[in-house]
Amino acid sequence: LSRLKRLNFWRNLKCEFLLTVFYVLLGCGASTMPITGSIGSLQEVKAAITFGLGAAVLMQCALRINGPPQMNPAITLAMLCTRRTDVITAVFHVIAQCLGSVAGAGMLYGMTSVRQHERLAMTLVQADVGRGQAFGVEFIATFVVTFTYFACMTHPAAVHGGYQSLPVGLSIIVGHMFGVNCHCLSACLPICQLNVSFSLSSNLS
Repeated sequence: LSRLKRLNFWRNLKCEFLLTVFYVLLGCGASTMPITGSIGSLQEVKAAITFGLGAAVLMQCALRINGPPQMNPAITLAMLCTRRTDVITAVFHVIAQCLGSVAGAGMLYGMTSVRQHERLAMTLVQADVGRGQAFGVEFIATFVVTFTYFACMTHPAAVHGGYQSLPVGLSIIVGHMFGVNCHCLSACLPICQLNVSFSLSSNLS
């Protein structure tokens, strides 16, 4: 519990919160279907690229300031399971990520038209896709992202130079493109979530 008294601990939480706010705001904003438009392959690619490059940019910015950010409860849980963090830190990080996602979704809700609010970025599975199949797609895509994060961001050299966050962003793009046909979102593109906090915030909004 002594770490709760450290300024660096709360700075890390603030960083996680702010990064997740912008990640959800930018990603969902790019994913939201125009009122007069229709979902097409170009829109799907745009959403995937925005999520991936957005994560890479935000991680890289925070990397030099605060160390490798996580921005994803799945990554935080993996860090806990591999003993790279403790239970208290993991719990507070997940809370910060979820609150940041809700805040980002709320900001997007206030920036979009009322006609887009009914199912803004909600996670809905296609009628012909079983829940087990959707879970399998999510699990594989999230595993690839987490595996890439561990390969590129947890090494001590990651803090001192290079663009280690870029492979993580590319893995997110790959994951979204892989799962693009397994979900069907009404006012948003059919994208793979890859992030529990994002799924929570989008359904709350």
